[in-house]
Amino acid sequence: MPEVLTAKAQLFSAELEQLPKMLEFIFNSSCCKKFSKKELGQIELALEEACVNITQYAYPRKKGTLKLMYEPTTERPGVKIYIQDWGIPYNPIEEAKKFSKTQVTQQKKLGGLGVFFIISLMDNATYIREHGRNILILTKYLSPQRGHTQSI
Repeated sequence: MPEVLTAKAQLFSAELEQLPKMLEFIFNSSCCKKFSKKELGQIELALEEACVNITQYAYPRKKGTLKLMYEPTTERPGVKIYIQDWGIPYNPIEEAKKFSKTQVTQQKKLGGLGVFFIISLMDNATYIREHGRNILILTKYLSPQRGHTQSI
């Protein structure tokens, strides 16, 4: 009988010290077991960047929380990771769209390109602002080279 995977969620204090526990929560999931080392590295960089941004900027004057949730993707093998906070509204996807390629090249010298890492490393990144929450949804699919085929 195939393993049935359901969504799992956990709350964390939005503090940089919690980052190892956040990553452990995602990477100990059965959703991540079939990814290659390269794909796991991509997920880790994107997740780390998103979580660090929340710990540093979402709650400027108070302590806050961050909720991580993961579930298997349904359209093809992979994982969907939800990163939620109740901090100030911030749409990283819209911010990334504001930069031209020239501006990105110039910005590399100054830092702050984390959102570009997130978008380029994941197969899909979506932002939703709902009920006072920022929700960033990151999706990564298993590569077809890992023995999985795509439906046509």
